[in-house]
Amino acid sequence: MKTSHPGPPINNSEILLILGTDLAGKDHFANVLTDAAAVAGIRVERRRGRF
Repeated sequence: MKTSHPGPPINNSEILLILGTDLAGKDHFANVLTDAAAVAGIRVERRRGRF
């Protein structure tokens, strides 16, 4: 079965994975990066919990 997703194929060099403990400030860091990416026109997908 073939599945499709929106947007161009994902290049692994374009993936940023932010890991850390709950108190490490990674949510704030991810928010800053997401805002900057949106201004630059970059599509962002955020996942929480297990990926």
